[in-house]
Amino acid sequence: MKCIQIFLLTIILLKIAWEDARTRHIRGRWILLYGVLGIWNEWMEKGIDLGESVAGFLSVSSVLVLVNLLRPGSFGGGDIKLTAVAGTVLGWERNFAAFAMAMWLSGIFCAVMLATRRMTRKSTIPLGPFLCAGILGETMSGLLTSGASTMG
Repeated sequence: MKCIQIFLLTIILLKIAWEDARTRHIRGRWILLYGVLGIWNEWMEKGIDLGESVAGFLSVSSVLVLVNLLRPGSFGGGDIKLTAVAGTVLGWERNFAAFAMAMWLSGIFCAVMLATRRMTRKSTIPLGPFLCAGILGETMSGLLTSGASTMG
């Protein structure tokens, strides 16, 4: 059962990444579906710590909202909602780790694109694919460190 849940979470994250890469828009229904399935998955695994979920919800998304207030258009609404829902599922520490991984991956991508002159310093990129990679990486990391790698 756990294996099926992880597979579905992965498919949803891939859909979000693909959609954002193509259209630069993340539909709320995919974020909601990820949230419902992710929370269900966490609840089945170990129960939900409400304080951890609230802290996770506010952690990265609050930072993104603040950055957007200081520099409008820095992050899209879908990116902010995705980090909020991911924080609810992952908790604040793992959400920050997922966000750090996303920033690292997007930085490498931008460096390569700048070096090959396929983008300029004024170019923008969709952040969704990198956020999804970070969230997926942290989800898989959580499975391995929790001893749940025998997904039965």
